Amino acid sequence: MIQEDALIPYQTSPIPKGPWIVFAPHPDDETFGMGGSLLLAASEGIEVVLVVFTDGSLGGVATSNKDEFIRLREQEAREAARRLHIKAVHFWRQKDRQLQVTSELVDRVAELVKIERPASVFFPSPLELHPDHRTTAFLVWKGLQHCPDFNGKAYSYEIGVQCQANLLIDITSVAREKAAVSEAYRSQLKENNYKGIVQALNKARTYTLSPEVEFAEAFFAYEDVFSSDLAALTLSNLSPYWQKGTGSMTPLVSVITRTKDRPQMLRKALQSVAEQTYPNIEMLVINDGGLDVADVIHDFKEGISRIRYIPLSPAKGRSAAANIGLQEAVGQYLMFLDDDDWLYHNHIAKLVEVLERDESGGVVYTGVECMSEESPGIWKKVHSFNEPYDPVRLLIQNYIPSHSALFRRDFVDAGCRFDEDLGIYEDWDFWLQLSQKTTFRYVEGISAVYRITGTGGFGVSGDQALIQHSRSIFYEKWRKLWSVEQLLGIIEYAKCERDVEFLKREREAMERQIHSLTADLAESKRHTQKIVQELEAARWAVVEAENERDALEKSTTWRLTKPLRLAATRSKQVFWSTRRIIRQGYQYARRSVEIFRNEGIVKLLSQVHSKFGTSLSDPPACLGKLANEPEIVPPDIIKVEPDDLGRLAAEIRFENHADPMVSVIIPVYNQVEYTICCLASTRKHLPLCSFEI
Repeated sequence: MIQEDALIPYQTSPIPKGPWIVFAPHPDDETFGMGGSLLLAASEGIEVVLVVFTDGSLGGVATSNKDEFIRLREQEAREAARRLHIKAVHFWRQKDRQLQVTSELVDRVAELVKIERPASVFFPSPLELHPDHRTTAFLVWKGLQHCPDFNGKAYSYEIGVQCQANLLIDITSVAREKAAVSEAYRSQLKENNYKGIVQALNKARTYTLSPEVEFAEAFFAYEDVFSSDLAALTLSNLSPYWQKGTGSMTPLVSVITRTKDRPQMLRKALQSVAEQTYPNIEMLVINDGGLDVADVIHDFKEGISRIRYIPLSPAKGRSAAANIGLQEAVGQYLMFLDDDDWLYHNHIAKLVEVLERDESGGVVYTGVECMSEESPGIWKKVHSFNEPYDPVRLLIQNYIPSHSALFRRDFVDAGCRFDEDLGIYEDWDFWLQLSQKTTFRYVEGISAVYRITGTGGFGVSGDQALIQHSRSIFYEKWRKLWSVEQLLGIIEYAKCERDVEFLKREREAMERQIHSLTADLAESKRHTQKIVQELEAARWAVVEAENERDALEKSTTWRLTKPLRLAATRSKQVFWSTRRIIRQGYQYARRSVEIFRNEGIVKLLSQVHSKFGTSLSDPPACLGKLANEPEIVPPDIIKVEPDDLGRLAAEIRFENHADPMVSVIIPVYNQVEYTICCLASTRKHLPLCSFEI
């Protein structure tokens, strides 16, 4: 039976790299579940975007008004986010306890990931109790699988119960601050002692840690989101709990690793074997004359129950080391794993499953991604081997990395061995031997990593002389063994190669264009999302203002001050009416002075009579109107039917003024009916001073 340290860490880890996106089912889950880690992230300057899936309308002590309660919960979340220094919060307002995995929400997750480009994505554990928590996990997982360029890491966090964990973060230094942030969710703390529950959970997570760690938060770090369904992966991750004790009931798999002078790389390779979900593994480490790595082997005595160390002195070469491994291995199934490569946790299990199910196949292989370490701990995917089996192509090039395949021991018993005359291409030669005897089965998906270093290409040395020598030996050997059908297949393949290369270049050009358009689209979506957020914030501000207005209008103070408000409104009307009268009076006086000075009193009286239809001794009617403070109403709109345009045009007459004060300019744009209506309106409402049209 496996020990505890294979199931739970015994040391804490640093927080994952930023930036982060945290997906929470409800407002408060992000704080209760990983508030301490969020505070630590803020202290390190990591930017965090929070997404809340549901409106949380069914949690806590709700008010009678559902919309008001939803607004309250969002206000609490915004306050918590402010205290956690979260950059942005998105409320997707799905119905509480009715969250479903839909294509719309999956696409929404994918779009946000493409826009934000996070290094770490967090979602609740699929082993949580609340249905919305589990649904959120599956939504985010599928969303990430819709982002082929996502090269970050996915993490699940626990909220209400202990779930499977392989990463513990020490939050002792911020535990009190986390508790203070939790106070922002007052509506939830009234319903249950969530703060005490969360503190107890964080305390329990220190069970396997040193005494100075008083509180910890637990996560599960996923190596790969593309190779498996979350449900199947979760079950596979749990399999060590019940399968390790019954390992003898499953076929033994021998993993053969050749190593030389790379102890740290070997350690990573062995760690990946120790973390396999398959229970019955034999590990053979063949040291081909390199530095002694017995101490590395010793560290895995507990994690790998059957591990053997075979040092060779002097060195015998890669092919000879492989053959010694084949000779020493006792497993029913065998595979190779070079010391600089590693496996994902479900690699061996999924390959064994195929061979156990299909006895006609002797070899099964799956996808491998090629990774280059850009800087310490930062890996970049540069290529992948993940293509269905093509027997003709295997005659021309090796596209099956050695650790991608699992094969039956029967072929070793039948005499298949590595060719020790080959300095390189020895694994390709071995696959061709097996292809002459059995069928290869292909399992879609990637579950292993091929390390790319600066010393060579995809498993081929940079020594051109060695390449040429090995190639000559390889083809000299196999040209005698290939049948006529195989040779014809090679020729046909060569004929198509030029077309294939052309199509590849076309595809690469299209991919570059798609990438550029995708970047533009992402930028547009980012801008649109920002506008939507601003509109949403404005909408809620309007709602809050309307609520405040309604409350104000219902108050006693508002009713008591109504006469004062009416008086103030009337005072404003009188002020503006008086101001208008004074301005018009000033214009009349100014024009009267001008006429009197230039043309005399007779002309002035004539103008007054023509304007107001009365003598100077009679008060002008317009002044009487002004004195009575008339109501200001908009002029009547001139409306006319097309048949009446001629009649209306004939009725329009304007008086000629020799020295007009106002010039009315009417631009005409070939709309005669509008022009006539405009002139008629002007005629109906003549200026009080001299004018021209």
